[in-house]
Amino acid sequence: FEIRPQEGLLSEVAGAFGSASDDPPAKQWQGIITSCEKLSVFKDETVYRFVLEPRFAALKHFQTSRLFQHQTIPDIVAAVFKHHGFSGVDYRFQKSRTYSVREYVTQYLESDFNFINRLCEEEGIWYAFEQHEQHGDVVVFGDSPEHYLRSQGLPVFYRPHAGLESVGTEALFNLSIRHNPIVEGIRTADYNYRSADTNLFAETDNKQSEESADNTVLLGKQQHWGLHPKTTDEAQVQTTLLNEANLCRQTVANGSGNVVSMTPMKVFQTDVSSPEASDGWLVLSMEHSGSRDTAYSLTFTAIPAQLAYRPERTTPRPHIDGTLPARVTATENCTYAYIDDMGRYRVKLPFDLDEWSLGGESRPVRLAKPYAGPEYGIHFPLHEGTEVMLSFVQGNPDRPYISGVMHDSAHTDHIPAEMRTLIL
Repeated sequence: FEIRPQEGLLSEVAGAFGSASDDPPAKQWQGIITSCEKLSVFKDETVYRFVLEPRFAALKHFQTSRLFQHQTIPDIVAAVFKHHGFSGVDYRFQKSRTYSVREYVTQYLESDFNFINRLCEEEGIWYAFEQHEQHGDVVVFGDSPEHYLRSQGLPVFYRPHAGLESVGTEALFNLSIRHNPIVEGIRTADYNYRSADTNLFAETDNKQSEESADNTVLLGKQQHWGLHPKTTDEAQVQTTLLNEANLCRQTVANGSGNVVSMTPMKVFQTDVSSPEASDGWLVLSMEHSGSRDTAYSLTFTAIPAQLAYRPERTTPRPHIDGTLPARVTATENCTYAYIDDMGRYRVKLPFDLDEWSLGGESRPVRLAKPYAGPEYGIHFPLHEGTEVMLSFVQGNPDRPYISGVMHDSAHTDHIPAEMRTLIL
């Protein structure tokens, strides 16, 4: 028979590893086929290559721009999943802390996959995949060592290859441990105009940290500006998350073996003590290999399980270098737009296709003025429907302000060409 590769794309399937007598299979992966390739055709067989990925991977192909307001990061992630038809059994959040409500989060020309990854990286949230026979692949989010998968069985055997000796059981064949220097400390600072007298400064000191090993080499310091905290408490949380991402990479293990039960975000102990990992090793990533001609094997990367794992911030944040057009909105049909007690406006962005209540289309947006001071300045109130140009602090889509006011075809300039001169 012949498989037409294009017909298999996005099919939900399960892949398994093990002998024919294994029931259930020793190893099973579930997800969707995202690539199908016919490699070769022989007289008695045709060879295909399939790429099997979790259903979450399909979100790489959905790029959009939209706004989220007054939600926590877990709430935003759940909203994106629900938008794509994921049910409550397809993903699960395990939370050890209370997440602050984000006033305004912008997804700008991002895939939904990158958007979720970026938000999770900013909040120190990791995710892994569980394989369920009934529900398929399930995305599990966590933020604490208490959420790691821990096995109560026997420790994993560590049996380095020695000559022609056969291990004869599932074991690790190699385990190399690398030690890296970490920064001495991290400082963050920012400015919030709503509490202009508050210094949003926070820092960590790894000289006093219990998580840093006794023989840890401290090298350099880091200073970050513009993480966008609203309060000193938020600033300290963000600084701690950055430092934990630094601490969890001070000791990294790489190894190989054939232990079928190993899986990412699962903790394993070896029968040989490792002083660097008193609580065992947490598997971060794995690569499997095997065929009809070669036995199953794996390689992995792990860190000490007593540390809080934080994903690296590798997903790029959208950056708006120029301006975006928007229109001033009002809470009701009136001549002038609604202005709050700080002189701020609400605006409707052109890429935002969602429906909001009147006056709730955006966060309160400040208007840049040519002259300002305490209880004085120049402010000509804007009318509803006026076109404005939005600029963004440090190019951050979450931090807009009105940098200019424009005429357009629906709101024409009051100085036409024939009135370009003024005679006194």
